[in-house]
Amino acid sequence: MNILEYKKDKIQDLFPEDFLWGVAISAKQAEGIDDRAITVADLQNYDPNDKSKVKGDLSKDEIMDRLTHPDRYSFPKKTGIEFYHRYQEDIKLLKEMGIRCFRFSISWARIFPDGAENNPSEEGLQFYDHLFDLLHESKIEPIVTLYHDDMPIDLALNYNGFMSKYVVDLFIKYAVLVMKRYQNKVIYWIPVNQINLTRVGLSSIGVIKDTVDDVEAIKWQGVHHKFIACAKIKEAGKKINTKFRFGAMLADFLVNPMTCQPEDVVFATEKNQMTMYFFADVQLRGEYPGYALRYFKDHDIKIDVEEDELALIQEHTLDFLAISYYNSNVVNHKKNTMAIGNSELNPYLKANPWGWTINPL
Repeated sequence: MNILEYKKDKIQDLFPEDFLWGVAISAKQAEGIDDRAITVADLQNYDPNDKSKVKGDLSKDEIMDRLTHPDRYSFPKKTGIEFYHRYQEDIKLLKEMGIRCFRFSISWARIFPDGAENNPSEEGLQFYDHLFDLLHESKIEPIVTLYHDDMPIDLALNYNGFMSKYVVDLFIKYAVLVMKRYQNKVIYWIPVNQINLTRVGLSSIGVIKDTVDDVEAIKWQGVHHKFIACAKIKEAGKKINTKFRFGAMLADFLVNPMTCQPEDVVFATEKNQMTMYFFADVQLRGEYPGYALRYFKDHDIKIDVEEDELALIQEHTLDFLAISYYNSNVVNHKKNTMAIGNSELNPYLKANPWGWTINPL
């Protein structure tokens, strides 16, 4: 028998009927600040003349200045696209486009304004009730992110964000409440957005800039605490609804070597390991891979972990991998560093108006 006949069910000529064509937003970028508390993301100033774009790492003095003198800054995330008020017309447009799924995040600060209250905001919960109902009426599958780098500002100021296991517990409390509330309206959950971007800025973990000495080590510690949170959310969620599926979410910063020079190839491999593969390996395979342990040793990075935390991560691996693709770049071992996003444009690709080189292959 011809192998193509024997394996014809393995050949995909078309997208399957149940393929979810979708779009995505986040609460911090879309909803606006009405009826919720301030988050670390709201205080990111935008200066069109500053090539570093929106800056997220702030000292306590900078935060207090922005809280007390908001007129001095531009805060685009405070307005977003007013999705909080305009979600009905936005969902209508998605339905007309034939969109099958909609990924969005729930704002922690809309449910628990200070992050630590005993009782949630019923008004905030009802907003998402209405949103879920409209999505289901429109036959659009919701995919929900529980944390998109928008920690309530009080948790950053008072506890230094995810450096505190108390804050990790508060995040899990918020997540469990949300999962229970919407257990019959959501199947797909992403506990934290783009966990590999934790290494880009301290605001992702709600850490105040002038409270830390070794910034790199703090970021990796924050990643570990997010791993713990994701595993505990998966553990709790499967008890709420066995149909729940949980995803590891990465920003695609894979790079290719600039040349076939061995040093470029090795550098690109190591960079991909520690900016992409590591995060998926831990969350989907359940343990810290050997290449990561070697990297931590070679760079004298010490991460505080407990045996029960490693057992928890191993027992409660996530179910699927979600990726945000932005562009394709290359690296040169002499020019570039291990920092996420530190790369060169691929000379064989055409850049879009934003300067991103997109690789359709």
